[in-house]
Amino acid sequence: HSPTNIAHKFFAGLGCGLLWVNLIAYLSGSGHYYTLIHTLNRAIPRVFRFLVGVVPVFLGYAFFGMLYFGDKSDRFQSFSVSLITLFALLNGDEIRETFMDLVYEHSFVAQVYVYSFVCLFIYVVLNVFIAIVEESFFATRAKARSMELFARDLANKNANDTKSRTSLDLSTKSDDDDLKDSHYFSDDESRRRAYLRKALRSLELNQ
Repeated sequence: HSPTNIAHKFFAGLGCGLLWVNLIAYLSGSGHYYTLIHTLNRAIPRVFRFLVGVVPVFLGYAFFGMLYFGDKSDRFQSFSVSLITLFALLNGDEIRETFMDLVYEHSFVAQVYVYSFVCLFIYVVLNVFIAIVEESFFATRAKARSMELFARDLANKNANDTKSRTSLDLSTKSDDDDLKDSHYFSDDESRRRAYLRKALRSLELNQ
């Protein structure tokens, strides 16, 4: 049955949400599917430092709206409602409705208030925020590609080294070693190895 207590509902919902979020850990081995986590790890500190300088300006607009427009407009009747209204404006919601609600009672001040808020937070703050996350995303992709290229080059180098060592071992073994190998390998394997060694010796003599 579903929980009825508020605390039980909260912790049940929180546990269910965190359980699904924890599934991302199973994608940590793949750079392509784990891009979101890497991007957030890189972007969150930068976004936080940027918000430290932006939040005081946002709170200033909220306090001004509450104190100046609160007695005439329900959109700014309290500090919490002012924050909700400004957050809606920041996301482009009800800009015209808010503007018309304020300009009816306070024409000039309302215009300066809404225009300055929209220009500052939508055209500047929001775009800088998106640019920070975008830069972190591209940096994460570039790092993942460089790691893939490094791993590929390392694998190719190891394969070439192994091939070189195998060729050197085959060329330096004598015919007596063929008899020793027959004790450890099957007849077909011994004949194949002996044939490879003879072919390498003949190529060295021809050179």
